Amino acid sequence: MLFSAAILFGLASKPVRPWFLLAASLAFYGTFNWAFLILLVAVIACTYAAGRFIQRHPHFGWQVPIWTLAVMSPLLFYKYLIIWFPWMWESFIPVSTFDLEGYGTVLIPVGLSFFTFQCLSYIFDVRRGYYPPERNPLRFGLFIAFFPQLLAGPIERWPSLSKQLFSAERPTPDMVLDGLQLLAYGFFMKLALADWLGFYVDAAYVNPAANSSVAAFLGLYGFTFQIYGDFCGYSLIALGSARLFGIKLIINFRQPLFARDIEEFWQRWHISLTRWIGDYVYRPLGVQMIKIKWLPKRAQESAVLLVTWIAMGLWHGAKVPFLIFGLIMAILFILNGFYKRGRRRRPRVMSSLIGWVVTFHLIVVAFALIRAETMEDWFGLLKAAFAFSPGHVPFSGILVNIFIALFVVMGVDAVRRFWPDYRLKNLYSRTAVIGLLVIWVLVLGHDDGKTIIYFGF
Repeated sequence: MLFSAAILFGLASKPVRPWFLLAASLAFYGTFNWAFLILLVAVIACTYAAGRFIQRHPHFGWQVPIWTLAVMSPLLFYKYLIIWFPWMWESFIPVSTFDLEGYGTVLIPVGLSFFTFQCLSYIFDVRRGYYPPERNPLRFGLFIAFFPQLLAGPIERWPSLSKQLFSAERPTPDMVLDGLQLLAYGFFMKLALADWLGFYVDAAYVNPAANSSVAAFLGLYGFTFQIYGDFCGYSLIALGSARLFGIKLIINFRQPLFARDIEEFWQRWHISLTRWIGDYVYRPLGVQMIKIKWLPKRAQESAVLLVTWIAMGLWHGAKVPFLIFGLIMAILFILNGFYKRGRRRRPRVMSSLIGWVVTFHLIVVAFALIRAETMEDWFGLLKAAFAFSPGHVPFSGILVNIFIALFVVMGVDAVRRFWPDYRLKNLYSRTAVIGLLVIWVLVLGHDDGKTIIYFGF
């Protein structure tokens, strides 16, 4: 379907291309559940109306909170109210039918969090006067519904994406080659790394406290690599798909597992979401906090970090482990701030290496909260992993496939991290890399219908 749509897009005349993309995007989203399409159109219509109303009535009080609540109401309902008040759920309400293996059935419609955030950024930016609202509802609908980034990001901003969508230039051969390379590597990360690791992770979380140390250790550390391969892989697939239509989306991951501290990690992990939180939660809170003159500056910064990261944790879900995850991240940011203030010179190689090792292990322990159903599961897995209890390696035959894929992924990340300007420019070498990745996916990949983990968020 993707390649057929890309070919038809290239053959279409320039005035037709944007509308072809809109029709293809809506049809694509409707394949998950046609009732979801009604929800998507409703959110788009509400956001479009908000932009037009804000322009016509700039002095109307409380309009931004009202529009924000209106746009967020489906997300609040699906992500929190159904869980907190299950008696509100009725059988006629469309819910996702995805079964995310160990996560269970996901109720939230696919992509709801991500396109809601994209709509909110548009409302906030229009209110701040960064750009006028779009007058054409179909053009605005394409901006929200563009299918490569609709399901799980990246969360794009109006100025950068809209210009590309409406110019709708025919993709060049170099763009197509870029797209194929990103697609091949994204599928490699997903099918050859993340899905194989899912066997260990799912098995470890069935009864975390009963695991042997080996099984618990593989489940604990394996989840960090699994979620990285899963979501970074999907992001690369999204970038590659967009490139086939001549669209360049923002890069969502920049070698986060090589970060030297927690702040750098979140500057490299899910970049579009981190920037969104920074622009629309962290900085506005900071501005309001500065007005509290009697509170010391460091206390103000700590309070803003706590509120921001609690919100970030609860965005992942309405469970206690997500709340604790946010608190841990806030504490790490606060401690990192104290450390940076006390550091008088640039970190040397050894301190950078130590920082990387410490950051990686802290992320592994914290990310386990995202996977754990309860705090007891989290504590049980940590205790089992470091109890040094004997046990065999489950699914031992799979380990070879995982180590090969992990070696490739971390090797590529290392090259990009330490030699960021390095690029394959030769046509034959790029084609060879695409072919090799395709072969690896066919040989090492595990395709058993596993869904993208972040569809659940």
